[in-house]
Amino acid sequence: MDVPALSDQMQPFELFAGLDPPSSIEDALRAIAERLRETFQCDIVILRASEEDRKHVARAYSAADPALGAAYGPALLALRPETRDLGLTSLRSGSAVVWTDLMRQPAVVSRLAEVEDKGIPVADARERLSDASVVAMPLRTVSNPHLGAVGLMNVSATSTLGSMERDALQALAPQISLAVQNALLRDRNRNTRVVLEAMIATTRNGVLVIDTDGIITVANKAYADILKVSTDDLVGQPAERVLREIIVPRFVDPSAYEHIAMRLDQRPNVTLRDQLETIDGTVLERFSAPVRDPDGNLLGRVVILSDITVRHRALIEARELAEQNAALLEREEERGREEIAIARAAHLLASALTRQDIHEQLVTQVQALVDADKVVLYNIRRRGDIIPAASFGVASSALRGLRRKRHEGIPGRVLQSRRAFICRDVLRERSLDLRGAELEGTQSLVAVPIELADRVYGVIAIYGNRIDQFDERDLRVLGDLAHHAESAIQNALLFEHERQIAETLQDALLAEEPPEVDGLEMATLYRAAAGALVGGDVHDVWILAPGRVAVMVGDVAGKGVQAAGTTGMVRYLLEGISVHEHDPARMLDQLSIMVTGRLGDAAFVTGFLAVIDVDNNELTWASAGHPPPILMRPDGAFTTLDDPDPPLGFPMNRAYRSHLEDFSPGSLLVLTTDGIIEARSGDEMFGEDRQVETVVRLASGSALSIAQGLYQAAREFARGALHDDAALAVVRRTV
Repeated sequence: MDVPALSDQMQPFELFAGLDPPSSIEDALRAIAERLRETFQCDIVILRASEEDRKHVARAYSAADPALGAAYGPALLALRPETRDLGLTSLRSGSAVVWTDLMRQPAVVSRLAEVEDKGIPVADARERLSDASVVAMPLRTVSNPHLGAVGLMNVSATSTLGSMERDALQALAPQISLAVQNALLRDRNRNTRVVLEAMIATTRNGVLVIDTDGIITVANKAYADILKVSTDDLVGQPAERVLREIIVPRFVDPSAYEHIAMRLDQRPNVTLRDQLETIDGTVLERFSAPVRDPDGNLLGRVVILSDITVRHRALIEARELAEQNAALLEREEERGREEIAIARAAHLLASALTRQDIHEQLVTQVQALVDADKVVLYNIRRRGDIIPAASFGVASSALRGLRRKRHEGIPGRVLQSRRAFICRDVLRERSLDLRGAELEGTQSLVAVPIELADRVYGVIAIYGNRIDQFDERDLRVLGDLAHHAESAIQNALLFEHERQIAETLQDALLAEEPPEVDGLEMATLYRAAAGALVGGDVHDVWILAPGRVAVMVGDVAGKGVQAAGTTGMVRYLLEGISVHEHDPARMLDQLSIMVTGRLGDAAFVTGFLAVIDVDNNELTWASAGHPPPILMRPDGAFTTLDDPDPPLGFPMNRAYRSHLEDFSPGSLLVLTTDGIIEARSGDEMFGEDRQVETVVRLASGSALSIAQGLYQAAREFARGALHDDAALAVVRRTV
């Protein structure tokens, strides 16, 4: 076989010059195999190539006789002429090997057996290949050391391949390897482009590609549809002209698009993302970025348009909804704060005991909750006069000028209608009768009535120096405060009425100042329990006869007006009995008979009664279940008079008992009710021992200072006001 001489000066790819561009890697390998078969004039050329990852393998062959190729080509391709199968692993790049008898190669025989086991008919091929000779060579490049392999084969023993073909194949090794490598690269690029074109064609995003010459090379259908233009007007056209004449007019703000384009011309390396709106109302997100090769060289620019109209509208709606929710939440929070403030104001109003306190507290709370320049609370007198009872922002000297008659001014209007009144611009209400401090700077006002059960008690009015200073919220707040003030004022009226009754009753029930008796210094003290106007304790000192004085303290179960009524009954009955009876025990006996059945809910009464005989220096006493008094002797020794009989109102099977004590000059008698000894600090009581210690400490003082000091000691122990009534009587023998 004559092989053409291969010149050392042959240029790269000269052997494969003129090959038509293949449509696939298999076509490219088949063309290379065809050219090699023609060059070496052999029967068959087998070619194998793989990518760097060795996962994608391509094979092709060329046969001089089509019938020969059809008969033996599939079997030959099934041999997988990989380097390890043909024993080429140890050969360096470009080295070739000759097998003059192919079927003597164990790897080939073994591989044919595997192929035959898989159903491929190779019996005829095995017979024909028995005389075949082969020149095989690995194909390698720097980037792909496992590029593939090429095999030249003659099946006739009369034409054997040998060293000459081997040397020629080795000389062509670089060209063959590069040709195969380029075929792989072309196939890879073609596949990549097909995939990219498919992706660009199927994506919903508009894609535009501009090369470095400013020509549009790619414009997919989505891009044309989004902008409602034709792809024929885009591809192959200068980008600058297309932008100016076709694209820019499609946008609501053409200047923004042109501005971005100018920036890209001046700075081609910039990546930009912005948002635009077309004249059709479509909202687009535009992304523009440079395209570079692996070495960083600029290849052009890609522009991607995404239709975000739905998302944009949803975002706007979500933002509007969020703003509405935030406003609603803010209003709810404001209303919550307002309700808390009104509740606090209601508590402060309810805590005030007098009407004047309520008036001042109401004005204070209105001023805190409403943005008013002046606040005036008008009180409606029963005879019809309207006078300012409390105010804010009005000089005291100007208050007299705010007095009105029942039918005059804003208070008179509200009084007659019993309805709230709001005026946002006083200049438009010519019927308003504003005077004095009302008129000064007032532009708007609100007034609401304060109603009791049968009448309008007053009017609360707020004045502003601006037009529309007040709204429905201010009217509502003012109405709520007026409503709470109504309850507080009603309670204050009841309290004042009860206080008047209680003070009158207390004045009638409590004994006057102790009488002046020679040889005696006497003092009494009474304090009702904390929060009570009157109580159930009683004390009394009265003269029985010359030189004889009765001293009594008592305690009716219960508190308030009912208990005070019972104490009054006990006191006056006892004084009546003493007209004809001076013995304490017999006096209590008769008193017990008289009050039995008349105590009602009081149930029982405790009491201590003493009769002091100055002339005989004697103290006679009897106790009806009462805490023991303290008797201090002239020498400073003390004792407690503790031998009580049952309280009044309890059934008794014997009479009350009298006891006799010496009451010489220098003696001291201290009588108290249980409000003193039962004063509490936590779980601990003041007690009888502290009471005795306090009396001993105060004994050198006057009778009044002893009474006041003992009460103050109990009060300090309880850290404040006592929770039970307290009555005290102190008698000192002076001569």
